[in-house]
Amino acid sequence: MTLPKLIAALEAAEGSSREFDHEIARAFGYEIKTNQIPAYNSPRKDGPTVTFMIKDGMRYVIPNYTASLDAALTLMPKGVAYGLHGNFYDGRHSAILSSQHLHPLLPDRISGQGVTPALAMCVAALKARAAAAPAAPPPRSE
Repeated sequence: MTLPKLIAALEAAEGSSREFDHEIARAFGYEIKTNQIPAYNSPRKDGPTVTFMIKDGMRYVIPNYTASLDAALTLMPKGVAYGLHGNFYDGRHSAILSSQHLHPLLPDRISGQGVTPALAMCVAALKARAAAAPAAPPPRSE
C-alpha cells in the first residue's frame, strides 16, 4: 500500500487494525514476516502463527500502533512538538505536529485526523514522514 493510500485508509478507519499496524511498519522500512510455530505436545499439527517485523537482521514484535497512543508516539519525528485534541461532537480526534523550526524538512504544521487519538497520531506521523521524504524525480522522457 502506498503512503498516501495508507494515510487515507487510516483517516477513514473506524478503529484499530493489526493489518494497518503491519502497513505502518512497512512504511517505516520494516519487512513483515509470518512464521508457523511448531506445536509441541499438542494434538494440533500446526502451532500458532506469529508475525514480526525485521530491520537490519533484527526481529521485533509489531507494536499496536493504531490501538496504543504510546506505540503511535514512537512514530513521531525527533525534534517535533505535538498536541492532541478531541472533538466530542463528531467523535474524531486531531493530532497536530509543529516543527517549530527544529526539523528542517517538515512544514511548520502537520495535522492528522482519526476516530481514536492513536489513529490521529499515526496519520500525523505518516504525513510528517511523507513530507520529509525526498520528492521522486520526474519520469524521463526518451
